[in-house]
Amino acid sequence: MIDRGEVEKGVPVLLFGFGGGLSYAGQVVRCP
Repeated sequence: MIDRGEVEKGVPVLLFGFGGGLSYAGQVVRCP
């Protein structure tokens, strides 16, 4: 996404994932 210019370096992005047993996690990080 950085290579295509959709996201700039250093902006916050949300990582979100689902797992087994209806578990989930989310984290906000800065795009490298």
